[in-house]
Amino acid sequence: MKLILRGWGREVTQHHHSLRPVSSDEKGYKALSPGPIFWHEALSAHAKIEKASLSGSFLVEMKFEQAELENWLTLFAKEKPAEALRIIANAQAEAIIALHTSEEPAG
Repeated sequence: MKLILRGWGREVTQHHHSLRPVSSDEKGYKALSPGPIFWHEALSAHAKIEKASLSGSFLVEMKFEQAELENWLTLFAKEKPAEALRIIANAQAEAIIALHTSEEPAG
């Protein structure tokens, strides 16, 4: 996951940070090699942000990798199967509509 932080109210500098996946055990958290983050519960994930020196308020843009979203959906489906089916059905309907409208000839 990549984070882009922009000053809230006024933007002096954009801050770009990549989050590193982490693993946890009884001793705490350990940063892993760069790559997609992994979700540890249906609605939360842990990651390490490095070299962040910020103060003030920021607008945060989060850029997910496809693997991160797949990791999330898989875990969400295991923990909350009924809710996952509703999300998947809505997403499938939107995808079918988007495919259909993108295939219509112009004119």
